[in-house]
Amino acid sequence: MRHTTNHLIMLKKVLFFIFLIYFSFILKASVIDDSTKIVSIFLQTVQNPSQFDSISKEAKYIYKKHQNNPIIRDTYLFNLAKALFQTAQLDSALIIAKQGQTLYRNDSFNYKNGKYYNVIGSIYAYKKDYESSISEFNKAVKVFDKNNDPYQAALIKNNIANIFFSLSDFENAYKYSKASYTYLKSVQDTIYLPSLTGVTAISAIELDKLEEGKKLINECLSLSEKYNNIAGLIIGRYANGEYFLAKNKFDSAIKEFIISLELSNKFGLKQYSLLNKTGLLIAHQNKGDYNVAVRYGKEALVETQQLKNEVMLYALNKHLAWSYAGLENYEKAYNHINTAHQIYRETSNAETKKAINNFLIKYETEKKEKELIEKDLLLVQDEVKLNKRKQWIIGLSVTIIFLFLMYFIYVKNQKIKLLNLKKQQEANQLLALIEGEEKERKRVANELHDGIASSISGIKIQLEHENLHNKSQTLSKLIRQLSLLHEETRRISHNLMPISITEQNLSSAIKNFCIENSTENLSINFFSAINQPLNLNQNIKNILYRVVQELVNNIQKHSKSKVCFIQMSLNDGYLSITVEDEGIGYDASLQTNSQGIKSIKQRIKQLNGTIKIESEISKGTLIIIQIPV
Repeated sequence: MRHTTNHLIMLKKVLFFIFLIYFSFILKASVIDDSTKIVSIFLQTVQNPSQFDSISKEAKYIYKKHQNNPIIRDTYLFNLAKALFQTAQLDSALIIAKQGQTLYRNDSFNYKNGKYYNVIGSIYAYKKDYESSISEFNKAVKVFDKNNDPYQAALIKNNIANIFFSLSDFENAYKYSKASYTYLKSVQDTIYLPSLTGVTAISAIELDKLEEGKKLINECLSLSEKYNNIAGLIIGRYANGEYFLAKNKFDSAIKEFIISLELSNKFGLKQYSLLNKTGLLIAHQNKGDYNVAVRYGKEALVETQQLKNEVMLYALNKHLAWSYAGLENYEKAYNHINTAHQIYRETSNAETKKAINNFLIKYETEKKEKELIEKDLLLVQDEVKLNKRKQWIIGLSVTIIFLFLMYFIYVKNQKIKLLNLKKQQEANQLLALIEGEEKERKRVANELHDGIASSISGIKIQLEHENLHNKSQTLSKLIRQLSLLHEETRRISHNLMPISITEQNLSSAIKNFCIENSTENLSINFFSAINQPLNLNQNIKNILYRVVQELVNNIQKHSKSKVCFIQMSLNDGYLSITVEDEGIGYDASLQTNSQGIKSIKQRIKQLNGTIKIESEISKGTLIIIQIPV
């Protein structure tokens, strides 16, 4: 009787322990799902800034529901600060980012604190508080160095280099960009290295390190072509134009600027279009092709005014004034140099402002003298020859004034390069976010696999041992339930970050996914027609794997199909992946703008690929993905 009582007590303890583990599993799964939702919601706000408040309400609701959970608090505050920054709500972004830092006030070197320093540094940079920006970026570098993450530290150093670039401090710009370039090259980075090499080349050229700059330009173009990095190709060609300008080879410079401009227009990168039109303005101006210079300058000026880029407006007005002076159109020359002065006066330091004002006083004097001469020309027609000579003298005087003016302010025109190169970082933010999601998936998957799954397995072994000596239907039922729970935990862990995708090729990883997720309700069939290895980097494999995973999940949730077919093939340098079901289908014209499809399209676009959706009601759905390899 005592033995039976002890057995029941032990059984109750085991059941209670199992309940705690299962409850912990459900709670962690809920936190993971809500964290993913928060990230997805703030991605929507960036894509639809006019609806920021309405879209972000759901994220705020999730935050309030789990506000005592540190993971949810960190995810919410960081992604809110980042979204506010990306939608130009700088003051609000700064407040939220500093609020996020309070989570780590007792551990300033916590790895997660580095991302807040980075966001705050970026905000200060856009607010033109460069001293504060550099301070915050340096704190981020120290955090990442402390946590042995030299890759993130290298990216932050690139941000610091860009700030020094905007301040025309080319020595420090070169120092930081070269340090970032050196590390990224050592780890054979394929995402940021091509464009960063071009930035380093431009810094070297500004320091008259022309041969080093040329070597870096060639490397930039080679890497950009190898990894199909469009921004790198544009920056590399632009840098080549700067190199030829420094060599006074204006025809060669014009050729490079035109190639870079055509690429900018083709891929809709307006910031680089402005940069190259400015280069063409300067090159044609130096050649004496003032009409062409004015044409490019006016086109760039219209685009720049739309962007409200003061630094670009300053440079364009200055060079347009020079070109109009070359055409002897002194009224327009004066108007543009006066506009440039007004812009410069708001951004320049006091000493330089004083020098500019002194030159403008002289310029005003010359202008009045010119107006008197024009009046004399109207009164004395027979002195045309003499008056033309006077006009030539005035033109020469204006040219001399511009030369002195350029001596003090030429270095300032380099600020435009920083503002436009930052657009490259925005183009890469999506990819960086995807990488961050993969790291988070991998961390959570490891916790599930090594933590909960291992605990369940240990309990199962103990119960099996007990059942071996004391047969019990209750224990047998518990063992079966634990087996199912253990398999479900492993399946979720593998789906979050399957080990096979880092050890096998993409085809094998998708095949394993199909096998592991096939059920009685949905048979997932996989076929690959590829008989050769694909040279895909890990980021591309992760993105394609996640896309297939998302499409299969959609089929499981919505299609009511009993079967799914996934096929991979390689044709004419394009990798094709098709996902097909025989379910209820839908009206593709009405559904392709859903958030899930938008997310998939955005990721495929990041790979320069295409996605086509064919579906009709009651006739199933066919999705075709193609990317260049």
